[in-house]
Amino acid sequence: MSAINIVVTRMRHKRGANFALSSKTENVGRDAFVSGRARKQKLGEQIAHKIVDDIIARGWIEGDTLGTERDLRLRYSISRATFREAVRQVERHGAATTRRGVGGGLVVLARPRGAAIRAMMTFLELTRVSFGEQHEVHEQLELTAARLASQRIDDESRSEMLAALEQLEQTSSVVDSVANNMRIRVAIAKATRNPSLPLFIETLNGVLRDILRVLRVEESVFLRDREQSTRFKKELVDTILAGRDKDAERLVRQDVYRRLLAMTTPMTSSRGRRGIANYFEELPDWFESQNIDLKLSERVAFAIVEDIERAGCVEGTNLGNEAALQKKHSVSRAVLREALRQLELHGVVHVKSGVQGGVLIGRPDSTYTEEVVCTYLRTTEIAALHLWETQSTLEVLAVEKLAGTASEPDCTALRNALSYLGQASVEDFLARSMVLHGTIADRTGNRALSLFIRILLRFGIHALPPIDPAKLPWLMRRHDRLVEAICAHDAVEARREITLLFNESRIWVGGHHL
Repeated sequence: MSAINIVVTRMRHKRGANFALSSKTENVGRDAFVSGRARKQKLGEQIAHKIVDDIIARGWIEGDTLGTERDLRLRYSISRATFREAVRQVERHGAATTRRGVGGGLVVLARPRGAAIRAMMTFLELTRVSFGEQHEVHEQLELTAARLASQRIDDESRSEMLAALEQLEQTSSVVDSVANNMRIRVAIAKATRNPSLPLFIETLNGVLRDILRVLRVEESVFLRDREQSTRFKKELVDTILAGRDKDAERLVRQDVYRRLLAMTTPMTSSRGRRGIANYFEELPDWFESQNIDLKLSERVAFAIVEDIERAGCVEGTNLGNEAALQKKHSVSRAVLREALRQLELHGVVHVKSGVQGGVLIGRPDSTYTEEVVCTYLRTTEIAALHLWETQSTLEVLAVEKLAGTASEPDCTALRNALSYLGQASVEDFLARSMVLHGTIADRTGNRALSLFIRILLRFGIHALPPIDPAKLPWLMRRHDRLVEAICAHDAVEARREITLLFNESRIWVGGHHL
């Protein structure tokens, strides 16, 4: 059994492993991928997207006033209730907020990096991502970040890394040590100048911090590990600053393995904690979302997730009507409905009206999270090459992982997606191929890996340059062989095929700005 599998086995009883992402879906088709696989968007969400599009079209100017409620209702021809729901969505995206009084209206906020991170962390928390899932994705992203940072280091990045290292070396407390170790990982990722790498690594840092809360660490053992970790980080930073990319990758592998061992030795043991930790408390001072307070409705949302786990996570199970849930959680109707709306956005529940209605357990759907993150990425200076760097790293991992575990239902889903791709024209090949790539990601069973790949796929549909018609037959053959290798459980051949695809696309996207 691999070290990762040992960790997952040991951690499973400490995390709600049964509440899984909708990762085994049979849906294929561009609409299934782009418009959401399980949840139809309400009018308020559609208007929210239009408002965000308008903000981007105007250059995303912080402090810009888009108009009053009356102006915007007339512009979009909507009711007051729909407008207010749209504003709530825009605020959750971190794109704008309402300012009252003279000269007030809907006002544009700073570019919503914090909202993107919170959306990913919340989704992964609601779907109870495991230590093993975040660990294997974290490792691949850190390897890529260390290699690219070694090649792209500049004076600003150098100063940030050295400052983070100095803080780590001066740290004596356990909490500060964890925070500063994570800060160095983010500083290394920022040095790549690829916006998606620090975004995903920072998200996984938060996920890891949540998992650490379920562990009790003996202080003397932790301090020994802290000293070793500090030495590793110093050597890693020195190696990156010297531009030695291969050595940097080697050191990251050692550091990641050290962290893995730390989670599987007597150093850690269960605290017997009941319930779930939330991502909004005790965030380290370097974390962008540090000042976010958990609202009552958000606390109720997490409590309902616990209800779902106690109910066995069976899709369609009725948790009770609004009146029953209000009484159970001792909240007003307004607070409960806000909590349920948050859960509906992530597909966790579905509210059914009528005599036989109630709050039904749903199937978690990452569409809303993907949209929030893509909104942020649209505001960054992300190049097609950056997209390629991160996506290739994650998709190679996904292909190798699925080749080792693919079942007959997995292969049926892949062949259905491949058949759909076989009907592609030059104009829609990209969208159709992303259905297959999304299916591969979902079928790995790794919710963090699936989420990150789907975000990049969704963003790429509208951002990447068109396919070269002359390459279409070659691309079809490569995808055929990729699926064949996965279903034959040939990880070596599957890796070869996905690498060939990405090596060719490297030429295609090179120099293109999104």
